[in-house]
Amino acid sequence: MKIKGKYVLREIGGENIAVPVSDTVLTSNVIIILNETAKFLWTLLEAGCTDDELLKAMCEEYDTDEKTASEDIREFIDYLKNSKVEFE
Repeated sequence: MKIKGKYVLREIGGENIAVPVSDTVLTSNVIIILNETAKFLWTLLEAGCTDDELLKAMCEEYDTDEKTASEDIREFIDYLKNSKVEFE
């Protein structure tokens, strides 16, 4: 799974923010605020990874069980989709 489109990820005023740029603004003109966990997942999704790779990385980084990590990942991806972020 990979985020489709171009975004710039910046830290502004202590907040992690993903801003659509270029043609992506036409489909997703929402600024996305990310906490540290969301930023971690965003970075993996920008690079492109499988669902299994996301789950493994989340469990390792945050020392959590697969059920909790899977629920958190699904919630984050749903948030992104509701924010008009598209995936390849």
